[in-house]
Amino acid sequence: MKNKKFFYNVLFSFIFIFSGKLFAQAEPVTDVAMVTVQPAFLSVTAKGDRAKFEEDNWTSRNASGGIANMAISKQLNKEDSLEFTGRAIAGNNDYDANLVLSREGLGSLIVAFKEFRKYFDPTGGFYSGFAWNQYNPVEPNRALHLDIGNFKIEGTLSKEDSPEYSLAYERDTRRGTKSLLEWGDVVLGATTRQLYPAVLETHETTDRVKAGVKYVTKTSEVSAEQAWESTRAKNEDNYREILTLPGGALTAQNMRLENFDSDLYTTTLRGSKDLNDKLTVSCGVLYNNYKGGSLENIAGTGSGAKNMDNPASLEQNAITVFPTISFKPFKNLAMSFGSKAEFINKNGDSDFNTSGNELINITSNTYQKIFTQNLQLKYNGMKSVVWYGDAGFEKKLIRQFEQQTSSTTASNRFSRKTDSVADTNNFTLGAKWYPLSKANISVEDNYKNKFIDNRNEFLTGDVLNGYRGYIDRLELSANSPKLKLNYKPFRWIASTLGYTYEDSVYGVRTRAGSATEVSKNKIHAYSAEVTLIPIDYFYFSLFYERRNDFTSTRADGAEGTNVQQPDYKANVDVLGFNCSYAFSKGTTLTAGFSMYKTDNFNDFSASGMPYGLDNFSQDVSFGIKHTLNKNSSLEFKYKYLNYAESSNNHINDYEAHLLSASMNMAF
Repeated sequence: MKNKKFFYNVLFSFIFIFSGKLFAQAEPVTDVAMVTVQPAFLSVTAKGDRAKFEEDNWTSRNASGGIANMAISKQLNKEDSLEFTGRAIAGNNDYDANLVLSREGLGSLIVAFKEFRKYFDPTGGFYSGFAWNQYNPVEPNRALHLDIGNFKIEGTLSKEDSPEYSLAYERDTRRGTKSLLEWGDVVLGATTRQLYPAVLETHETTDRVKAGVKYVTKTSEVSAEQAWESTRAKNEDNYREILTLPGGALTAQNMRLENFDSDLYTTTLRGSKDLNDKLTVSCGVLYNNYKGGSLENIAGTGSGAKNMDNPASLEQNAITVFPTISFKPFKNLAMSFGSKAEFINKNGDSDFNTSGNELINITSNTYQKIFTQNLQLKYNGMKSVVWYGDAGFEKKLIRQFEQQTSSTTASNRFSRKTDSVADTNNFTLGAKWYPLSKANISVEDNYKNKFIDNRNEFLTGDVLNGYRGYIDRLELSANSPKLKLNYKPFRWIASTLGYTYEDSVYGVRTRAGSATEVSKNKIHAYSAEVTLIPIDYFYFSLFYERRNDFTSTRADGAEGTNVQQPDYKANVDVLGFNCSYAFSKGTTLTAGFSMYKTDNFNDFSASGMPYGLDNFSQDVSFGIKHTLNKNSSLEFKYKYLNYAESSNNHINDYEAHLLSASMNMAF
């Protein structure tokens, strides 16, 4: 609390002093303010799953209107100026304001506010094995949305040949309700599927204070920044609700309450120096200290309900050093080498009360050392060809000690030490070739491999819990070549063709099996775009994208039983165009169309839940903009939206018509 009061006192003292300097007497000027205002109105007609419409388009199902854009520019006097931009749309909770006061040769003061609404669809899941008359998707009897806001005030003092000082305060907020993927059970006989929707109510606030200083000369730059961030959150969600069919009885209703708070202190130091016109060196140091804690309570009658508080805490200290060298040994060759060393220490502690009043305590200590090197180069000494490439190497060494104790059950007690080594290599080589003045070809290939080895040593007990305790080895290799062609045969036409191929192989060996199980993923992505401007008052653009995914995976089950999962296939198609036509001096027509189609549904009902979805969406729009005079214009827009999802029996389908009008006025 003392630290918070100190930061607030410094912040407001800085603002008081700076504002006094900024509004000091200066010779007035007679310039008038330049003002632009754009009032707007949006009418929405939606039917079907209107919550899904809101989630996809971040737009309220109800009418909204206000000021879509407002800008004010005013020269207060010969030294001081004011700039303001803003937006306020009632009905959609969309607000934005940014005020900048500046004085030449002294600095600036920024005050900004922003808030917007993010919508969520509360519809539960669908399973074809349950007859439609036995189970209809359940929705909470309320609309779900989060109001996300940000407030910032920042002052900068900067005089010529003097250091630049800055001080800022910022607050982020998230309030409202959202849907969760941790769904409850729907039970019919011996079949259970997680389909019942869960909802989270959250109230989160983050305060952030930053103070910095920077000094720049012709050949060097030095800066330092101190930041403090405090986050407080209260979450409440329905947990593990069970719906039993065919009667539809809802049982085992649990409510999970969680209070969370954390503090993060960060110190950043940076410096760079141009030793000569071919060599630049820089270095940065980052230190942070994190302390966080939570208090959880699960109340109710279902499995896992304890009506007891479960505390948890985490503390982390980390320091990072990252030197960099950039140099040009030859005229046409540029190179840079960067290195990074990170040292991280984490300590965690948590208590867990089971439904049988068994108290379990878990403590852990993790120490990480991460070393990274990266080399980049660019060579343009060959005619019509530019070569570039980079190579990155990372080694991560992790030592972790975990201990679990139990008040009653001996089998739940263990201690484990894990030494992990992770090596990651990343290589990219590319070229851009200009065979003709009107065409160029880009070719790039990226290769990545990663290897993780977890060496577990059980000091007491032997429990197959946790990521490091279960997975012994993980391997990944991926190759991704890319090809892109740009061709502009005439001034009025331009075209682009692109192709990307990804081939990834994953290998996992667990404690339950003696062999490495291999999964494969392949992706083909195609793209094409054509732009036409045959005359000055006509524009047309057409684009198409297609993506094909294929995944083959094996899962190592309990006691080493190898299970071949069904192959997963997915296809995505995107098609669209945009055009505009000015058929008179003051009137312009616009039109657009986009189509998005997925063919990703794979019915794995025999072995579990189906994966993916099949859907089709289209967006058709028309608009007309008419200039009334040099200071005002009027614009009308119409948009039709349609969404259909066949893989869940069309429970998320919707159709919407949007009509908007706006007027742009300048004074």
